[in-house]
Amino acid sequence: MLLAQAVASGDFNEQFNVVTPSVASPKEPGDVVASGAASPIPLLIGTNHDEANTYLAQNEKMVEATDWGIVEKGLKALRVAAALPADAEARWKASGKKPWQVLSAILTEAVFRKPVGRIADGHADRGGQAYVYRFDWRPTPQARLGACHMIEVPFVFNNLPNWPAAPMLAGCDPSSFAKLAAIVQGNWLSFIRTGKPGGSGPATWPPRNAALPQCLVFDQEVRIVHDAG
Repeated sequence: MLLAQAVASGDFNEQFNVVTPSVASPKEPGDVVASGAASPIPLLIGTNHDEANTYLAQNEKMVEATDWGIVEKGLKALRVAAALPADAEARWKASGKKPWQVLSAILTEAVFRKPVGRIADGHADRGGQAYVYRFDWRPTPQARLGACHMIEVPFVFNNLPNWPAAPMLAGCDPSSFAKLAAIVQGNWLSFIRTGKPGGSGPATWPPRNAALPQCLVFDQEVRIVHDAG
């Protein structure tokens, strides 16, 4: 929400800051993993398809904006360096997406997916087992929040009744939720118990291989896909 407010208002005066590394850990987590320090520990890591929607889609001014300048403003707000091609705006318009949706896609890639891929590849390069997922499920095809940040949490705990007013779940089919929740829980519990995901769903969820990166997609159809991230 702070990001949406900053972009909509044009005020970037330190409304928020991501502070890293922390006092407790003077190194970036990704760098620690890449060093091999965690190689004996299996890793389950992933992102949601529309992570940044959480921070943008709930601000009406942002959603209604037609000024493509908000894309660059948003990247500036989070200090995300992006070398945008000269024809970027023309390509964005041709995509049929709105400015906020393009900004969300760029931020999701830069802030979530790329770091996850880097950590998983670093872990695999040091002999570790890393299992990467992407959560694509959305409650309805038209859901503005899409597969936003945190939408996987109620599936992991299979506690839909505890989220009665959650906008990210609005309009969902409880039977569809329950089916996917069973698959998610089966994989998470197997990983906790054995260090390898399993249970119902695809027969095998391959560990990360940087030469042929793959991830498990949780959606109406659970599947393995190539993951260039």
